[in-house]
Amino acid sequence: HDGAMDPTDWHAIRVLVAADDGLARRGLSALLADESQIEVIAEASLRDVDARATSLHVDAVLADLGLGSQAHSSTAPMVVLVADDEPAAMALRGGARAVLLRDASAGAIAAALAAVTHDLMVVDSQVWRPLRERQDPIEALTPREGHVLELLAEGHSNRQIARLLNISQHTAKFHVSEILAKLGADTRTEAVVSAARRGLLHL
Repeated sequence: HDGAMDPTDWHAIRVLVAADDGLARRGLSALLADESQIEVIAEASLRDVDARATSLHVDAVLADLGLGSQAHSSTAPMVVLVADDEPAAMALRGGARAVLLRDASAGAIAAALAAVTHDLMVVDSQVWRPLRERQDPIEALTPREGHVLELLAEGHSNRQIARLLNISQHTAKFHVSEILAKLGADTRTEAVVSAARRGLLHL
């Protein structure tokens, strides 16, 4: 879409709720019942996530990692709920697009589900800090590169970044190239994902 979204294009985000504990599944479904932009269309165990998400053509998956549970990958973007930062690291390595603590509010969960359907990543700050401290060190990004990285995560082009930061397009392109090199990424999307997983980006 070039302009504003056509209201007729709007639809609730179709969500699959996944957990190994049936009570947890029902609890999450009930929690999201009043969120108008979310439609929970099914529930599944964690091991069945990918098959159910694919067959039901869901927009996103909400997975609750109970004690001892492991996240399973999914073709649909996944929001994972964790008790602490230990399973968070595994979930991010497994491809989760968002990680929240299990006591997150319905509004926060709904916002994360909306974000991942727009190819954004969300990591709860209480999870993000310990993850950042444990990650392998990389060559530090400069403050300006950090700002450019945030704009990359928001989907801005080099031209838009240049305009927003009042720099030339050539300079913006240089900063983007430096960020990709430091993060060992081949594309802008890879850079954003890598930065989020390393705790360099707090969305």
